[in-house]
Amino acid sequence: MATNRDCVTVVSSGGTEGSPPGVWSLVKSAIIVGASLNNVDRFGPCPFTGQNGFGGPAGCYEPIIGNGYPVPTWNAFGLMFYDGPGRIENTKFVNFHQDVRPYLDADDLSFLNFFSLTNNMPCGAPGRFQYEGDAAIGWFQSNANSYPPTQYTENLTFDNVDLRHEVYTESVGNSCAPTDPFCYEKLCPSAPYYSGSGTAPGPTQLTQAANVSDLVNPAKCPNGTCYFYDQTSGLLFLNLVQEQPNSGAPYTSPLGSCTGAKASSDPACAKEDCYSCPGPGCELYTVMVDSSAYTPGSGSDCTPYGGTPDYTQDYPTNFSKLAYSNGTVVQTTLVPNGNFPHQAPSNAPAGYCPTNVPTTPAWPPTPAAAVPNSLQISVPGVITSLKLTPNVTPIVVAPSGTTYQLVQGQTYSLNAAAPGCKTAPCSCTQPFTVTATGWSSPVGASGENCCAMGPGGANVAIIGVGAPPFSGQGCSGP
Repeated sequence: MATNRDCVTVVSSGGTEGSPPGVWSLVKSAIIVGASLNNVDRFGPCPFTGQNGFGGPAGCYEPIIGNGYPVPTWNAFGLMFYDGPGRIENTKFVNFHQDVRPYLDADDLSFLNFFSLTNNMPCGAPGRFQYEGDAAIGWFQSNANSYPPTQYTENLTFDNVDLRHEVYTESVGNSCAPTDPFCYEKLCPSAPYYSGSGTAPGPTQLTQAANVSDLVNPAKCPNGTCYFYDQTSGLLFLNLVQEQPNSGAPYTSPLGSCTGAKASSDPACAKEDCYSCPGPGCELYTVMVDSSAYTPGSGSDCTPYGGTPDYTQDYPTNFSKLAYSNGTVVQTTLVPNGNFPHQAPSNAPAGYCPTNVPTTPAWPPTPAAAVPNSLQISVPGVITSLKLTPNVTPIVVAPSGTTYQLVQGQTYSLNAAAPGCKTAPCSCTQPFTVTATGWSSPVGASGENCCAMGPGGANVAIIGVGAPPFSGQGCSGP
């Protein structure tokens, strides 16, 4: 996954027009591996902004192309849904963790520490940035598109995985998902209200049915304007009706280049004649709970299966047969599993997937002493000379400051000079020591704060240098 945001992207189609029949993506019989020992340049070869003239998503030598290299605010996925529907079968995910630091090499770990210390959480979330982790399965990002609910997974296994599935919501720190509970009213076009025989200017109050069978009884539920709520199971039942026919003739595509007439449509529209939605787009059904008429009762037991009544459905028949790569036809059996009965494969060939994946990395984590700490030194414009002893070549030189990768535990001597300043001393020298999360300087009664750097501290990634005249022990002349 080095320099890639995800291993596999499941792309098919999306948007409010839905997906035509037969458009889908399939991932099967795969092994998807997340963090591993060869993940060098996890955030690109020049991750620091301004490094080598470009840096960050743009890389080392070229202007940004497309989305460029990943940044920590976009965490990595093993498999990413980009629109839908997508299907995943017989796939194993290995090494996906919320805390990826033990898997990073020293340079990537140094950059992630620096990024975390110098950036806040996005979208106004409180606190310093924290990387959310590598998720085995995730989604592109939150959006207002509508996809057919026909995605499924089957026979997935996870080894050394503690972050299986990430969905963007307002509670996810790094996402910018809308927090307005009624955001659909702002993002989606207004739809007509259903009245049972057409449209109405306002919402229709549904009548509560006595049992689920009454929903299809025209005498007890005329026009289908009823609902049934089983509080024991926690299930709400409704009948939904699509009032407009799907597009089904040449030139009727809901795409912008098709107008419904041959003369004003793109020639390709002649063959675009089968869609799963009406021409104006898929209908969005919204059910609103009237808070003034709702009186909460006791909590639901949430037991839809095995109770009375039992809502367990018979397993569908006449499915197309699936087979393993060796030709063995997949057979399944019903697994009761408490309140979640489900079908599971019963004849998977022995040794079909590896089972010897270690639960922890087979290599030791990077020793703390070997992890460089990235620090930025910021000086006023009057200072034209900045040197470190022992000598260190900066990785980024920018107006906001110069960034160095420095060794933890090492003490450096900083020399800053402003030749020709009006009041001497015009240069200063001050020692500082690099720590695991910042730096420290022995400021005290002996007066080593010549360069006005201050004492430093934990979680401090920037060293600020004052302007001349410098004063105190260790200051030199002009």
